[in-house]
Amino acid sequence: MRITLLGDFAPVCRGSNYLLDKREEVRNYLHELFRESDLVFANLETPITNSEKKAENKRFSFKMNPELTEVFPPQLILSIANNHILDFGDEGLSDTIKNLKIKGILFTGAGKNINEAGTPVIVKCKNKQVGFIASADKRYKSATEENYGVFPSDLNVLIPKIKELKKQVNLLFLSIHMGMEYIPVPTPAMMEMAKQSHEAGADVVFFHHTH
Repeated sequence: MRITLLGDFAPVCRGSNYLLDKREEVRNYLHELFRESDLVFANLETPITNSEKKAENKRFSFKMNPELTEVFPPQLILSIANNHILDFGDEGLSDTIKNLKIKGILFTGAGKNINEAGTPVIVKCKNKQVGFIASADKRYKSATEENYGVFPSDLNVLIPKIKELKKQVNLLFLSIHMGMEYIPVPTPAMMEMAKQSHEAGADVVFFHHTH
């Protein structure tokens, strides 16, 4: 089994226009790049929306053209738990979920409520059940029982979810969007979160965000 783990990617701004113009070439390139990977788990750090209504108090607001989902490789699984997924508010996240479902792209990490945000992806690969779950720093808007948001990197929420999911899968991957920008080492809190998550049943815990 070969599973490729990626950090943040956001096909937005001027790069988005280039990719749209070259979509056939980009699709072929990505399919070939991940040809030997059974599964690819990556963090999509942008909503997929045509909305023009930006969220308030955002220095940078990203959005991805829905047409670009055509270039994604078929084995891709997405984390959408990050600080940009709500750049265009609840509407942008709702559009993202709708566009991913239309294309049949599996995702985890954000939703219209805490239950949806914490819903894992479980796939069968090489006769093994493989689970994926994603969360983001509590600094970002966390989902609640009634509100859109990301699945929070809160041990009180995360650990029970890991233990529950581990009963259903042979391998469990946990993606966490956390850390300080441009600091290339994990904080003590991140290390403790990784330790407790691993002890709870996560086979692989990996972080992204620091660029």
